[in-house]
Amino acid sequence: MRLHSLITLLAAGLLTASCATGNHAVSFSEARNYFFRNDARQPAGLLIIRSQAELEQYFGEAAFMGKGGEPTKIDFSKQFVVAKMLPVTNHLTNISLQRIEHSGDKHLTLVWHIAVNDTPQSYSMQPMKLVVLDKKYEGYRVSEKEE
Repeated sequence: MRLHSLITLLAAGLLTASCATGNHAVSFSEARNYFFRNDARQPAGLLIIRSQAELEQYFGEAAFMGKGGEPTKIDFSKQFVVAKMLPVTNHLTNISLQRIEHSGDKHLTLVWHIAVNDTPQSYSMQPMKLVVLDKKYEGYRVSEKEE
């Protein structure tokens, strides 16, 4: 009877450990009131930003009057930024980050939803999203997928 209990306990422990190394969500926030500078080079994929100087190389502040008009403050001693930019378009485009998945092998996957309006606008826009993450994930490999 003891051997059976020991085997059951060991199996339960292994199952718990295997579940703990699976994907789980990572908390994040979005940086608001920034624009992609027209003199910056468009990155081929996601852009990882680790300093204020690097942020200013690619983005300008788009402050406006009223509540919520200040650009999001980013503390690069505790945080870093992952930026996604799409090409300039005359179609209203919304990028939303559904979630960030973390797998046990120091890998983050950003899961995006991109909605594009079929009707052309009379102006152009540069769709983009700035995501602020805890610095503990800074050394992780980052990939993305669309949902």
